[in-house]
Amino acid sequence: MSDMSDDDMNIEEEPSFLGRIPSPTNCPRVSSPTPSTSTDSTDSADSQDDEVLCACIICRRKFTVRKCALCNDALICSMNCQEVAVHDDTDSRHFAICVSKIDTSPVLRTAKTFYKNVLSNKIPPDMDTFNDYQFFWLGSLADQRKLLKIYATLISMKDVTPRELDIWVKERTLFERISMLFHCFPELISLEDLLWLKASNLWTAGLGKTARVIFEDLIARKQEKVQSD
Repeated sequence: MSDMSDDDMNIEEEPSFLGRIPSPTNCPRVSSPTPSTSTDSTDSADSQDDEVLCACIICRRKFTVRKCALCNDALICSMNCQEVAVHDDTDSRHFAICVSKIDTSPVLRTAKTFYKNVLSNKIPPDMDTFNDYQFFWLGSLADQRKLLKIYATLISMKDVTPRELDIWVKERTLFERISMLFHCFPELISLEDLLWLKASNLWTAGLGKTARVIFEDLIARKQEKVQSD
């Protein structure tokens, strides 16, 4: 992507929520990471491999190609703005057509519902969502909030999307995927939370062998680090 100054990457404040989002013809372009196979070097051919950067609908300052994790349509530049979109901008057009919409389709339904629950810091009240994300293994609200914290960390820090959550649930690899993410990014989970997980009913009844092995290795690495410090 060509260098742009801070001034170039900001747009003037507008009085409305959506404001006047630049049209694609006025937005900067960023080259696609996939090289073009065309031998035509004209500007028109090059532009076909470019993505259009437009202003985030939430902050209306940063240009982005990142799309809302829920509707995959509106441009939302970051997880910070995604959280605002879910639980703060209740008067916005995007909230009305995306966030507050009750999804009755079985495709991604509980994943989208759960994503909104997590960003709103709520234990899923919907029973299908509650079951899909394995809260039923935990009898106390305190333990359920511990599990919610784990999901919240992955969504906020690694930008895990509803589509990814849905795939993991349908593949029955939810905790395997979670354990692998924490194994790759061990700083995202504390030893205290890992030991809580190991002592919970979720560990003995809900986690598969692969997930337990990965978490065990992570616990051992963290304990070794504590002893060496």
